[in-house]
Amino acid sequence: MSDSGEPTPAILALAEDFRRRLGTLDPQQVAIWREMTPARKLQLLFQLWSFALKVAWTTERQWRPELSQEELSRRVWRRIHGSEMPYDASTSKPT
Repeated sequence: MSDSGEPTPAILALAEDFRRRLGTLDPQQVAIWREMTPARKLQLLFQLWSFALKVAWTTERQWRPELSQEELSRRVWRRIHGSEMPYDASTSKPT
């Protein structure tokens, strides 16, 4: 946000890119989200986070069974936080 409280151009561009990648939202799903309590939304967020971690750990372990626990943890951390692509986009194979 800028000093005036308005979103900066970078924030607006990021939001637009996110909307573009999401595509058209289902109005019925939007209505369901709006009816959810904040607590329920947070509960779903934690469930999704837990699922994402399990998927990252499982796939990294399958792709690279030789990794030490420390290296596996590092790779999962980098995947979850977006600092490394877990696969070569041109071949869909692990890096």
